[in-house]
Amino acid sequence: MKNKFKIATLLFFTTSFTLGACSDWTDIEGIDIKQPNIQEQNPELYTKYLENLRQYKGSKHKITYVQFDNTRKGYHSRVDHLTDLPDSIDIVSLISPELTSDEIKEMSQIRNDKGTKVIYTIKYTDLEASYIAKYPKTDENPDNSTIVSEEGEDISDSQFLNFMDNYMDKALALCDQYLYDGINICYSPKNVIHIEGQKQLIEQNRQNAFMKKITDWRNSHRNTMLLFEGNLVFLTDKTILKDCNYFITDASGVVTTEGLTSAVRMMVIEDIPTDRFIVCVPTYSLDSNDQETGYFIDVLGSSISAIQATAYWVLTPEKGLGKAGIGIYHVKNDYYNPAFIYPNVRIAINTMNPSPNN
Repeated sequence: MKNKFKIATLLFFTTSFTLGACSDWTDIEGIDIKQPNIQEQNPELYTKYLENLRQYKGSKHKITYVQFDNTRKGYHSRVDHLTDLPDSIDIVSLISPELTSDEIKEMSQIRNDKGTKVIYTIKYTDLEASYIAKYPKTDENPDNSTIVSEEGEDISDSQFLNFMDNYMDKALALCDQYLYDGINICYSPKNVIHIEGQKQLIEQNRQNAFMKKITDWRNSHRNTMLLFEGNLVFLTDKTILKDCNYFITDASGVVTTEGLTSAVRMMVIEDIPTDRFIVCVPTYSLDSNDQETGYFIDVLGSSISAIQATAYWVLTPEKGLGKAGIGIYHVKNDYYNPAFIYPNVRIAINTMNPSPNN
């Protein structure tokens, strides 16, 4: 009887302890779990990996160029970090060239550790928008130019040209100020042949002045990257193109691989290298209602990733057409994925430059 009492008593206290413990378990508490990365797990292996990565960047391969939107300053999530971009990306072009101290640190890190080049884009359309904001158009002066001749043979566009001179001096100076690896000039000049009278002279003078600023900068930055994005055909003086590392072809409006070929062939002109073309396509839109941006249509009429389709197109040889690599607009949109970040970018890189082990 005493043994039964002891057992019953023991069971009571055991059950009471268990129930009390279970009650505590229902209170959910956050746990800070730090997963060690490869750098922490095996520093020697990671150092060797970075060495091989830099060698790869310096070898002949298909280039991956991405546009990175850093206009929102401050790190709100991991998507805002340059260090979270896929390691094998070759060139990152920043939208906002004026950098914070944290951005400078990360730019230096991916350059020194991974051999990634960081540049920024100067858009002629931004120059024009800044000018118009300062000097609004009027009915009397729709071109924002200072016209001094009634005959139209001698036109002074000094107001715009002076503005351009100051604007470009500041924009180009950022390359040295922040130690960028180069610049991308986004400019599609008008066809002056189809412009008449005063407007033709204005447009030609503006084009000459703009391109002179780029040429003068190039002459003093021979070891710095220069990319040109825009319509090459309507440049009246194409000398600068021979000094460009790559030509960026905007294929945002293209929906087939055949369209990629047409877009590039339109830019192939006499006396420029044909092996420096990078075709740029957009990532998917974050707007769930937009089911077109970032997609191509295949031969069966199905939607496929524009990034992945372009990567395969880059590998397809075409007579008289050099394909240096792929460009990706709005690369941060590709970050979001439940399996792994930047999936389409990674697939494109591996497609164009498969690992020897695969």
